[in-house]
Amino acid sequence: SGGGGGGGGYSGGGSSVSNVPSSVPSTPAVSASPASGLTNTQIQSILSLLVSFGVPSATISNVSAILTGTPSSTSVSSNQYSSSAPTVLSGIFVPYTRRNDTTLLQDMLTRANLLSSTDDTGYYGPLTIRAVELFQASHGIVSSGDLFTTGYGLAGPKTQAELNRLYGG
Repeated sequence: SGGGGGGGGYSGGGSSVSNVPSSVPSTPAVSASPASGLTNTQIQSILSLLVSFGVPSATISNVSAILTGTPSSTSVSSNQYSSSAPTVLSGIFVPYTRRNDTTLLQDMLTRANLLSSTDDTGYYGPLTIRAVELFQASHGIVSSGDLFTTGYGLAGPKTQAELNRLYGG
């Protein structure tokens, strides 16, 4: 078994997302990406990866809506990080996007001394990705690869579970 790590337990090692079986539904078409600043190719790669992991189509639609800044036919969950909001991580964190629930992830990484409190912005950018990588490596989750091959830098289920165990409430 290889890969997976914080990205969701995928055991295909370095398999490319272009090897998605034809029986898997195609990802939704995407036009522009003003919300995330990603290119259409990058967005399609992310959506294809989600499909290859067997993520429900409603979730893929929500991620597509977030990345493109377009309304989704299904509602997008927005866990507001406040005293009344949940203090455990859950769901899908999409790198290079800005979401309110990313603030909780960043707060936990700050408490782990892997991210500065001034970087607690709600944007899952390079600083957050690097902090997640450091957390994953220091907790034996995954220590090499990238977001797309092994989940290195992606706050997936294993990473979230360990952060929740240490810093959740």
